[in-house]
Amino acid sequence: MLAYLIQQYELYKPQLEELDVELEAIVETLPGAQQMMKIPDLGVVTVGLFFTEVEDL
Repeated sequence: MLAYLIQQYELYKPQLEELDVELEAIVETLPGAQQMMKIPDLGVVTVGLFFTEVEDL
């Protein structure tokens, strides 16, 4: 079972890394996102989620 989980991790890891790069490229185009990411502990995912919630307002 552990060998299977390691195999799955190794399969998905490059895909997740690629998605992280794509997400960062998208978030960086949002107005104010780069300034928000300068705040300690606010990363791409947090800022991206913030914009998805606030955009509806």
